[in-house]
Amino acid sequence: GLGKYYDGALLVTGTNGKSTVVDLTHRIFETAGFSVASASSLRFIIADREWLNESKMTMPGRFFMQKFLWQATQKKCAVVILEVTSEGVRQFRHAFIDFDTVGITNLTPEHIESHGGFEKYREAKLKLFRALSRSRKPKRAVAINAGMQDAEMFASAARGADIKYYGRDDELKLNLKLEGEFNKQNALLAAAIASAHGVAPEIIKRALENAEPPPGRLEYVVREPFAVVVDYAHTPDALTKVYETLRSGVRHPSRMICVLGAAGGGRDKWKRPELGKIADKFCDEIILTDEDPYDEDPQAIINDVKSGVSKHVPEIILDRKEAIEAAIKKAAPGDTVIITGKGAEPLMAIAHGKKIPWDDRQIARAAIDSLHL
Repeated sequence: GLGKYYDGALLVTGTNGKSTVVDLTHRIFETAGFSVASASSLRFIIADREWLNESKMTMPGRFFMQKFLWQATQKKCAVVILEVTSEGVRQFRHAFIDFDTVGITNLTPEHIESHGGFEKYREAKLKLFRALSRSRKPKRAVAINAGMQDAEMFASAARGADIKYYGRDDELKLNLKLEGEFNKQNALLAAAIASAHGVAPEIIKRALENAEPPPGRLEYVVREPFAVVVDYAHTPDALTKVYETLRSGVRHPSRMICVLGAAGGGRDKWKRPELGKIADKFCDEIILTDEDPYDEDPQAIINDVKSGVSKHVPEIILDRKEAIEAAIKKAAPGDTVIITGKGAEPLMAIAHGKKIPWDDRQIARAAIDSLHL
């Protein structure tokens, strides 16, 4: 069970879905009557104060994290939930954070180039579980997706912890507002973390069923006469899941019009053709555009994505605002426009270290309004 005040942080790691799990876990503990703090790539919350994460880093540096935890204790938060990335672990941004729980969403290739291979990426995640096995905390817990290929490896790394497997079945019989099987899995992880800390099943069920999708995660800007959806998906696995979920709702002759790109800055160049290949499989029309080019040549990034497209002839519109507007102009009643890569991110990273204000959702809304539907 939980004490009255913060004692050990609850960490959420994995390739995709981390921010959603942090958000859902936050909602559960809040519903259970606790004062909660949480940090994710989306936002920071300490009790009743909330602000956007504008750092372009899921897990900012140690100084920030320690200050955040100190502020949480000042506000007498009983629960602190943190999103932890492999990059954060590699750079020891989790150092000196006392934690007693780790939940993992999934593990698929990501940050492969910066880590130097999938095994090293997995090793960064395993470090968290090993650190938990060395913790002096009396009650330690891990929640692991039973369907994950390396589930047993992660379980054995967390020696001495209470192991909770989730994902095989849904004993809560959840009726979620969040769409997609992947979100069901995210909800089951949040449930496993909360139940490890003694939250009653009926509170968990109520909190999860009342939860709205987090900003920029399968977020509908409009549903009629056509749907416009914004999602953060920027890995092959996440993009596949988002497209599968939306495709299941698209009936012929309606179309799925996809706006996508890939991040620059030398980030995971291997995945660019993969993203193109996935769009080629699921989309009826493809518009390739800028995402966060950093100092890379935007056209070169788009060419990498385009190299994975073989069936379609994608339209290339480098200006992301124009690309979103063009997709919405193409949409007929019943169609779905899906804009991926940035979700609710408030900034775009461009050349010379500049970050410009951005919001895919606002741009989409303005484009819809200009049609005077």
